Amino acid sequence: MKRLEDLFKSKKYYELETETKNLIQKYSNIAALFNILGFALQKKGDLNSAIENFEKAISIDPNFIFATQFNNMLWKMWKNFNSDK
Repeated sequence: MKRLEDLFKSKKYYELETETKNLIQKYSNIAALFNILGFALQKKGDLNSAIENFEKAISIDPNFIFATQFNNMLWKMWKNFNSDK
C-alpha cells in the first residue's frame, strides 16, 4: 500500500492504475483497492470505469464511506456532463 500511496502523492495515475490492477488480481476482496483504482481512473478522466470500481468497492463493503462519497460525486459529475449534450 505504501507504493500506491507514493504513486498517488506524485500524481502518477497511469502507474497507480497498473499497480492497483495487479494487486486486485491477488486480493479481489479488498474494497480499498477498488476505491484507489476508481480514483486513479477518475483522475485520468474515465468516469464510467471509475464509477464501476467505486460500486465494486461498495459491493464488497457497503460501509466503505470513501467509495460511497466518490461514487456519489462522480454520478453528479456524469449527470451534469451528459445533460450539457
